[in-house]
Amino acid sequence: MIKGFANTYIVEDEGEYMVIDPGNPPPENVEKVSVLVLTHGHFDHYMHAEDWVRLSGKGVLLHPADLPMMEEAPEWVMRYFGIPVPPPPEVEGYLKEGDTVKVGSLTFTVWEIPGHSPGSIALVGEGVVFTGDLIFEMGGVGRTDLPGGDEDALFRSIRRVLSLPESTLVYPGHGNPFTVAEAKRWFPVQS
Repeated sequence: MIKGFANTYIVEDEGEYMVIDPGNPPPENVEKVSVLVLTHGHFDHYMHAEDWVRLSGKGVLLHPADLPMMEEAPEWVMRYFGIPVPPPPEVEGYLKEGDTVKVGSLTFTVWEIPGHSPGSIALVGEGVVFTGDLIFEMGGVGRTDLPGGDEDALFRSIRRVLSLPESTLVYPGHGNPFTVAEAKRWFPVQS
C-alpha cells in the first residue's frame, strides 16, 4: 500500500501487478503493471494515473457511471477547491457488477457499491475486499455531498460489504485496513 492523498494498492502475483487507485506516484521497484483499476472516479484516486499508464501501456478500468465526473473534474475541482487536477487518464475499459479482474492466479470479482459516487466499485477477492471510499476505519464513511453522492445507496452498499465473512480484510481508499468483524462494531447497519 502506498499512502498519500488516497491509498494506492499494488497487488502482485506470479510477477503480474494490479494497481488499484493510482493516486500516488509509482515506486521505483515496480517496472511493469498488468492492470490499473479505479474504485471510483474522484481525482484523488487517479492523480498519478498517467505515470502508471506509462508503466502498463494500458489505460484504467472503471465503472462507466463515473466517467462524466472524471471528465469534468479538472474544471470543477479548480473552481470549488482551488486544486489543479490533471486531465482524466486514458480509459482501457469498463467494469460492472460480476466482472472479474485477474492478476496472476488471483481473481477479483467486481461489486457495484454506489453511494460515494454512482460508479463506485469494490474488488472482492479471497479474504480481501478493496472498497475505495465506501467505509473507513473507526466508522467513517465516504462523502455523499459531492455530485452523484447518495447516502441511502451508500448504506445499502455498506450492508452488502458487511455480509462478507468477518475475517475479510477491508482495504479502504484512505486510512488503515480493518476486518469486516471490526467494521460491524462501528456501523449501525445490519448485515
